[in-house]
Amino acid sequence: MENISLLLVEDEDVVALPLEKTLQSMGYVITGRVKSGEDALKHLEDSYPDLIMMDIHLEGEMDGIEAAEEIISRYEIPVIYITADSDHDTLERVKRTAPFGYILKPFSPESLNLGIDIAIYRHRMEKELEEKNRELDAFTYSVSHDLRAPVRNISRYAELLLEDSGKREEKEDYIKRILFSTGKMDEMIDGFLTLSRVGRSELNPERISLDEISEGIVKNLKESNPDRNVRVSVEPGITYFGDKKLISIALENMINNAWKYTGKVADPEIDIGTVNHEGRILYIKDNGDGFSPEKSEDIFRPFKRLHSESDYPGTGIGLASTKKIIDRHGGKIWAESEPKKGTTIYMALP
Repeated sequence: MENISLLLVEDEDVVALPLEKTLQSMGYVITGRVKSGEDALKHLEDSYPDLIMMDIHLEGEMDGIEAAEEIISRYEIPVIYITADSDHDTLERVKRTAPFGYILKPFSPESLNLGIDIAIYRHRMEKELEEKNRELDAFTYSVSHDLRAPVRNISRYAELLLEDSGKREEKEDYIKRILFSTGKMDEMIDGFLTLSRVGRSELNPERISLDEISEGIVKNLKESNPDRNVRVSVEPGITYFGDKKLISIALENMINNAWKYTGKVADPEIDIGTVNHEGRILYIKDNGDGFSPEKSEDIFRPFKRLHSESDYPGTGIGLASTKKIIDRHGGKIWAESEPKKGTTIYMALP
């Protein structure tokens, strides 16, 4: 069982104490046990459990339903009611809070475990659906906005060619611009396909050498950009357990990102290594342009770009695909950055 954490909100010790012991014996982590809605809200200022077990009749001015409404609106933490009440009026009030479960007292360990499992699963599925809807919105915007510009360019220069006027050099320039626009469209379509595939492809985990993969990516970048002098250091012996194909895509996206955003600094540097903090965490650090810390989550959103296309060309899909890959492995990815001070992207795999 994964370490699911629970907050118990129950005013009667005769119920709360045995409930806490039962849940702990089943492997759940209890972050706290409080007797009022007010105390529950105070507890959540410092702790963020996966689920809240909420009685309806509580100490204090708020009952459990009012407390649940406040908690859901502020924190979006799923709530299961544990109560002896089953009257019509109570149930109607409860429904308005869209609870993740309703367990009547007296309850058995089996009913508790089943209710918690279903609530956690439903919450996870709802979050995944929200993420997919955000991706769909971003995709719709990108198709209607980002693809429109190259399509208009193709149409414009094709019309100029049809007019059959101008010098040969002008016509060659029109053709080059058409080819450039079709190339941008092709790049975006490839990005769409990659973003889709990394979420659907089957995982084939194995022990992989991230340092060897990184060295290969850097070698290709240096061969493709012989005019650039980028100092790159790769820590030896970095191994993880994961899908080699997908992790390679993730690494390539992160290293390409660092390579691109160091393009305007005098002495570009990229460091690839690990730190130990509750496990081994990979990092890719550069001394490039960077960005505002409050935008650190935006870089992993599909089609989101923090710099203009003219400054740094791209589709805004690479790091979104990377996050999806790391999520599928049950890992975490995050970024730390400041304007003009570079960026560090961290990747933690279980």
